[in-house]
Amino acid sequence: MMTLSFQLVAETVYAAPESWLDQPLSNATFVVFDVETTGLTARQERVLEIGAIKFRNGTILERRNWLVKPDIPIPLVVQDIHGITPALVSNAPPFSSVYPDFHAFTSNTILLAHNARFDHAFVAEELTRNQLPFPPTPILDTIPLFKAWHPELRSYSLHYLTETLTPNHAAHTIADETLPEGTLRTNRFHSALYDCEFLALLVMNGFKKMEPGATVTALTQLTGGVYFFEHHRLKKLPRKAPACKP
Repeated sequence: MMTLSFQLVAETVYAAPESWLDQPLSNATFVVFDVETTGLTARQERVLEIGAIKFRNGTILERRNWLVKPDIPIPLVVQDIHGITPALVSNAPPFSSVYPDFHAFTSNTILLAHNARFDHAFVAEELTRNQLPFPPTPILDTIPLFKAWHPELRSYSLHYLTETLTPNHAAHTIADETLPEGTLRTNRFHSALYDCEFLALLVMNGFKKMEPGATVTALTQLTGGVYFFEHHRLKKLPRKAPACKP
């Protein structure tokens, strides 16, 4: 098994002002992404599906998802969770073929993931395993955002957030005309695109709680830092003034 090796990011990346950090939230382009996998351990398991939704200033711009054929079995217990069977991915491309499209879709954006450590680790491991270059795209974890925006909640799982904050979610479906041909379309949690659909909605609503004119830096203050695919740890940024309305 290949040992995961991450390249450390130079500290100047975090010490100097970066254009992506200075962007007002209303101007920045975000991509919510989610991966479904063969298991829980990135070094041993594989990515099966990637879902991604791009939005800017409260408007969804594009939705995509990619099925990935793994080179290891998919345990039955995992199939029961996300519904991805060996037959479903038997004709899917490998990660190395899927990644260029995902990279193009997310280029010049800021990535958001719910429990970003998990999704970040799986994509980083796949990049390492396939000897692909690490993109410079920053990744923010949405769980700390929801804890700051909704401190009264008893859980911050995506399912609970969706049921609590979007009570009409059961009637929601993903419109066929918004998706490329061949997209896996299911209306169940633990389906990558379906999870992204609600996470994007919840985040866009959460942005309304931010101070007028807030920049991306304000989000990094709430998340405690930024992930990059080339580094296995959350990188902390200097903390400034409160970023969220009291």
